[in-house]
This record gives sequence, C-alpha cells and structure tokens, in this order.
Amino acid sequence: MITRCGRYVVDQAPLRRRLLAEGLTRRARDVARFTTPGPAQNAASNQPASDREEALRIAMVRLVPAARHSGSHATEESDELLAAVLALEEAAADSDLRFLDAWNVAYETVVVGMGNARRGSRVTAFLVAYERLLSAHIQRLGDVDA
Repeated sequence: MITRCGRYVVDQAPLRRRLLAEGLTRRARDVARFTTPGPAQNAASNQPASDREEALRIAMVRLVPAARHSGSHATEESDELLAAVLALEEAAADSDLRFLDAWNVAYETVVVGMGNARRGSRVTAFLVAYERLLSAHIQRLGDVDA
C-alpha cells in the first residue's frame, strides 16, 4: 500500500509484511506449546470445502458463535468448528488472509482456554495443520522480503 504523507510517498507493504510475520511467529510459538515436540507430524489430509466462501461464512457466522456459547473446548460445537476450519486448509494456505483468520479464531475459541486438558484427535489434527499453515505463511512473508 502506498500512502502519500505530505510531499513524501511511503510504501507501507514492507512494514505490513514484517508486522504480519512477527504476529504469525508469535502465534506459531504459542501453538507449539500445545504440540508434541519431535519429528515433523503429519496431519491427515482433509477434504477441501467445495465452496470456500460459503464454508468460511458458515464457520464464522454460525459455528464460531455456537462454539463460544458452548463454553468448553470438548463440545460437539467445537468439534464442528474445527472440522469446518480443517476443510479450509487449502484456502488458508493462499494469500487471502480471511481464511487464515478463520483458523486464528478457531484456535482462540477452542484451544487457548483448554490448557493441559485432554485433547481429542480433531484438536490434535487442527494444531498440526495450523502449525504447518503458520510456518508456510511466515516463510512466504520472509521470501517476499528477500
């Protein structure tokens, strides 16, 4: 984004990329607290959503509020939210950050408050895939600066 500041023209894109990379790096460190250290983990591939926009709308408008209202990570609503977000993994890997934001919201809604509570396989699959997505975005942002 180019901004005119008096007589000067400022390109804000490098700053935006740097700030985004820093935020994603902090989030990746946070996510790593919930994953098991060791060899790279592979999450099962998920069936991509056939209609990305509709799947995103359903996740953000219907499933996020339901999961938040349920008040616990171990609910059917939380499981539905994670399943919907996992179906958006391919979309979240692209440059449209709305899809990555759905992953951020799911993480904040379902995972953050659970601490050391027992995690089901869906939460584990979500965490592994989320860590992979964050790493890919951080790498992409670093490549742009190079």
